[in-house]
Amino acid sequence: MDAIVKACFERGSTKEGFEKDYLNNKDFQWTLTHNDTQYGNFVWNPAKSSPMMIDMELAGIGSGPADLAIWMFIRTNPEWRRKHEDEILKIYYEALIESGSKCDDAHITRESYTLEQCEHDYAFHGFVRCQFYLLNLAASWGQHVVDDLLISMTDLVEKYGITEENVPGFTY
Repeated sequence: MDAIVKACFERGSTKEGFEKDYLNNKDFQWTLTHNDTQYGNFVWNPAKSSPMMIDMELAGIGSGPADLAIWMFIRTNPEWRRKHEDEILKIYYEALIESGSKCDDAHITRESYTLEQCEHDYAFHGFVRCQFYLLNLAASWGQHVVDDLLISMTDLVEKYGITEENVPGFTY
């Protein structure tokens, strides 16, 4: 794990690494992300019978599946996450496809963005986001959250085959 984390930071600390992994990567799907997805940032909208997100101060552009990953890694325990992760990721993917979201001028479809690509983004970019949260917020959390993040990173390495060679570069 240490070598993978080191490779992630080394690759992300260069302009070339950032351009390769994000800016010039035609497979990277940029989207608006909340970056603080938690129960307290949802309110119920009775007029629409649906939840709405609030507290958008950390919102930005990034990977939607990575935003989902951080919610799964920080807001759920590892046992629950392992049990429901695949199902929740499929629900997220189906909602994305059905939403009519666009990439450039074309709607995102199953052909233009596959479930496998979504799983890859969840795992690989979620791994990078875990490092960001560990570096920037770990001191303000309980030890159990830090432990859960480390367990999640280990699970991602094992389940999705993250290595020194294929980990994306670290980014904020």
